Amino acid sequence: MQLLGNLAAEGDPGQLRDWGDRVGLDSVGGLIGRGAALADFDADGDLDVAINQIAGPAVVLRNDGAPGAGLVIAPEPPSPGTTVTVELSDGSRLRGELYAGSSYLSSHEPRLHFGLGEATAVTVTVTWPDGAESIVTGVSGVVVEVFRAD
Repeated sequence: MQLLGNLAAEGDPGQLRDWGDRVGLDSVGGLIGRGAALADFDADGDLDVAINQIAGPAVVLRNDGAPGAGLVIAPEPPSPGTTVTVELSDGSRLRGELYAGSSYLSSHEPRLHFGLGEATAVTVTVTWPDGAESIVTGVSGVVVEVFRAD
Protein backbone atom coordinates (compact mmCIF):
# COMPACT_ATOMS: atom_id res chain seq x y z
CA MET A 1 0.00 0.00 0.00
CA GLN A 2 1.04 3.54 -0.61
CA LEU A 3 0.03 6.90 0.83
CA LEU A 4 1.17 9.94 -1.08
CA GLY A 5 1.28 13.32 0.61
CA ASN A 6 0.79 16.53 -1.36
CA LEU A 7 3.72 18.87 -0.68
CA ALA A 8 1.90 22.05 -1.75
CA ALA A 9 1.53 23.16 1.91
CA GLU A 10 5.32 22.86 2.22
CA GLY A 11 5.81 25.20 -0.73
CA ASP A 12 6.38 22.49 -3.32
CA PRO A 13 3.14 22.37 -5.39
CA GLY A 14 2.71 19.46 -7.76
CA GLN A 15 5.11 17.26 -5.79
CA LEU A 16 4.20 14.15 -3.83
CA ARG A 17 6.04 12.21 -1.14
CA ASP A 18 5.44 8.64 0.02
CA TRP A 19 4.15 8.90 3.59
CA GLY A 20 3.23 5.23 4.07
CA ASP A 21 5.90 4.62 6.69
CA ARG A 22 4.75 7.70 8.65
CA VAL A 23 1.30 6.17 9.20
CA GLY A 24 2.20 2.52 9.63
CA LEU A 25 1.40 1.19 6.15
CA ASP A 26 4.74 -0.59 6.03
CA SER A 27 3.32 -3.10 8.54
CA VAL A 28 0.21 -3.77 6.41
CA GLY A 29 2.10 -5.14 3.43
CA GLY A 30 0.82 -5.43 -0.13
CA LEU A 31 -2.88 -5.64 -0.91
CA ILE A 32 -4.80 -6.11 -4.11
CA GLY A 33 -7.62 -3.81 -3.21
CA ARG A 34 -10.69 -2.63 -5.06
CA GLY A 35 -12.69 0.06 -3.37
CA ALA A 36 -12.07 1.99 -0.19
CA ALA A 37 -14.35 3.83 2.18
CA LEU A 38 -13.53 6.52 4.73
CA ALA A 39 -15.59 6.64 7.92
CA ASP A 40 -15.18 7.05 11.65
CA PHE A 41 -15.68 3.32 12.28
CA ASP A 42 -14.58 3.47 15.93
CA ALA A 43 -16.42 6.75 16.77
CA ASP A 44 -13.31 8.51 18.06
CA GLY A 45 -13.59 11.60 15.84
CA ASP A 46 -11.07 10.72 13.13
CA LEU A 47 -11.40 8.95 9.80
CA ASP A 48 -10.53 5.28 9.41
CA VAL A 49 -10.28 3.37 6.11
CA ALA A 50 -11.90 0.12 4.99
CA ILE A 51 -10.47 -1.56 1.89
CA ASN A 52 -12.06 -4.41 -0.08
CA GLN A 53 -9.51 -6.95 -1.28
CA ILE A 54 -9.69 -9.26 -4.25
CA ALA A 55 -9.70 -12.87 -2.98
CA GLY A 56 -9.18 -11.78 0.61
CA PRO A 57 -10.92 -10.33 3.62
CA ALA A 58 -11.68 -6.64 3.97
CA VAL A 59 -8.99 -4.66 5.75
CA VAL A 60 -9.76 -1.86 8.21
CA LEU A 61 -7.02 0.65 8.88
CA ARG A 62 -7.69 2.37 12.19
CA ASN A 63 -6.51 5.96 12.52
CA ASP A 64 -4.76 6.29 15.87
CA GLY A 65 -3.11 9.63 15.15
CA ALA A 66 -2.62 12.37 17.69
CA PRO A 67 -5.90 13.79 18.96
CA GLY A 68 -6.77 17.37 18.14
CA ALA A 69 -9.64 19.75 17.68
CA GLY A 70 -11.97 18.58 14.97
CA LEU A 71 -15.39 19.26 13.55
CA VAL A 72 -17.76 16.80 11.91
CA ILE A 73 -20.53 18.24 9.75
CA ALA A 74 -23.57 16.07 9.03
CA PRO A 75 -25.73 17.76 6.37
CA GLU A 76 -29.36 16.64 6.58
CA PRO A 77 -30.47 15.40 4.16
CA PRO A 78 -27.04 14.08 3.07
CA SER A 79 -27.27 15.03 -0.61
CA PRO A 80 -24.35 14.29 -2.98
CA GLY A 81 -22.95 17.56 -4.29
CA THR A 82 -23.45 19.39 -0.98
CA THR A 83 -20.34 21.42 -0.16
CA VAL A 84 -19.24 22.61 3.27
CA THR A 85 -16.85 25.50 3.85
CA VAL A 86 -15.38 26.00 7.30
CA GLU A 87 -13.85 29.42 7.91
CA LEU A 88 -11.30 29.50 10.72
CA SER A 89 -10.69 32.51 12.95
CA ASP A 90 -7.53 33.41 10.98
CA GLY A 91 -9.60 33.70 7.77
CA SER A 92 -8.36 30.47 6.18
CA ARG A 93 -10.99 28.19 4.69
CA LEU A 94 -11.40 24.43 4.57
CA ARG A 95 -13.75 22.85 2.02
CA GLY A 96 -15.35 19.43 1.72
CA GLU A 97 -17.93 17.91 -0.61
CA LEU A 98 -20.28 14.96 -0.18
CA TYR A 99 -19.92 12.29 -2.85
CA ALA A 100 -21.89 9.15 -3.60
CA GLY A 101 -20.07 6.10 -4.90
CA SER A 102 -16.67 7.72 -4.42
CA SER A 103 -14.74 4.47 -4.88
CA TYR A 104 -15.32 1.16 -6.65
CA LEU A 105 -18.48 -0.41 -5.15
CA SER A 106 -18.10 1.66 -1.99
CA SER A 107 -18.82 5.08 -0.58
CA HIS A 108 -17.58 7.27 2.25
CA GLU A 109 -19.78 8.10 5.22
CA PRO A 110 -22.15 11.04 4.55
CA ARG A 111 -20.45 13.33 7.07
CA LEU A 112 -17.52 15.67 6.49
CA HIS A 113 -14.57 15.83 8.88
CA PHE A 114 -12.39 18.92 9.39
CA GLY A 115 -9.30 19.45 11.53
CA LEU A 116 -9.47 22.80 13.31
CA GLY A 117 -5.92 23.22 14.57
CA GLU A 118 -5.91 26.00 17.17
CA ALA A 119 -9.28 27.48 16.11
CA THR A 120 -11.90 27.43 18.86
CA ALA A 121 -14.92 28.79 16.98
CA VAL A 122 -15.57 28.74 13.25
CA THR A 123 -18.20 29.69 10.70
CA VAL A 124 -19.74 26.87 8.68
CA THR A 125 -21.39 27.44 5.31
CA VAL A 126 -23.32 24.54 3.78
CA THR A 127 -24.09 24.99 0.09
CA TRP A 128 -26.80 22.57 -1.03
CA PRO A 129 -26.79 21.11 -4.57
CA ASP A 130 -29.38 23.67 -5.77
CA GLY A 131 -27.22 26.60 -4.56
CA ALA A 132 -29.17 27.42 -1.36
CA GLU A 133 -26.96 28.12 1.67
CA SER A 134 -27.16 27.45 5.39
CA ILE A 135 -24.71 29.40 7.58
CA VAL A 136 -23.90 28.61 11.21
CA THR A 137 -21.55 30.86 13.21
CA GLY A 138 -19.65 30.29 16.45
CA VAL A 139 -19.34 26.54 15.91
CA SER A 140 -16.85 24.63 18.10
CA GLY A 141 -15.29 21.18 17.69
CA VAL A 142 -18.24 18.84 17.91
CA VAL A 143 -20.55 16.92 15.59
CA VAL A 144 -22.91 19.43 14.03
CA GLU A 145 -26.00 18.51 12.09
CA VAL A 146 -27.04 21.19 9.61
CA PHE A 147 -30.60 20.83 8.40
CA ARG A 148 -31.88 22.19 5.15
CA ALA A 149 -34.35 25.01 5.87
CA ASP A 150 -37.02 25.10 3.18
